[in-house]
Amino acid sequence: MPIKDGYEATRDIRQEKDGKDVPIIALTANVFVEDKKVCVDVGMTAYYEKPYNKEIFNEILSGQYRSSSLLHNIEKNQQLSDKKHPFKILIVDDNKINLLVIEAMLKPLNTELELAVNGVDAVAKNRMTQFDVILMDCQMPEMDGYEATSVIRQAEIKTGSHVPIIALTANSGEEYKKRCLDSGMDAFVAKPVLLDELMAALSSWLDEFDERMYLS
Repeated sequence: MPIKDGYEATRDIRQEKDGKDVPIIALTANVFVEDKKVCVDVGMTAYYEKPYNKEIFNEILSGQYRSSSLLHNIEKNQQLSDKKHPFKILIVDDNKINLLVIEAMLKPLNTELELAVNGVDAVAKNRMTQFDVILMDCQMPEMDGYEATSVIRQAEIKTGSHVPIIALTANSGEEYKKRCLDSGMDAFVAKPVLLDELMAALSSWLDEFDERMYLS
């Protein structure tokens, strides 16, 4: 920006008495590690990469998603490595906003993402592609996540394979968790999805997570 860039403006704000704790979000087209480190060093809270998605950005401004749910932990997320095979992840949700939010979380990482809008779509795409992990919404029309998981597990009896399926659910009660596990799901993450919780779940089920998900 002319006259004073965002880094300098952030430093000045942090020097003010009332500016120490105010969240400051970097809007940047730069995805390199060095640029993200500068954001951290000057005191920015998080960053959102351009180009903007209006629907997602409105969710951020409305406060529906906490900063850690969409805006990346800059010190943890790093530049992608072209030399390492990306994780293939299927995201299943009938809510377009939820799909876009989770896609925005994972897209900057070393991933290949596919989206499915219901259980029928998820089962079909799982037949076509060998995914490293499936993120499965539980409540969906046509076929919900529980039934879709059961269908996938039945097919795996013949192949001997097992794709980790992580439930995405707004219901955190023990009875819902039990239903997830009984249907064949491996783990669950509560909605609204937070980035650190999603990363923790993925790291439990993906081999070489730290080596492949982030640039060494």
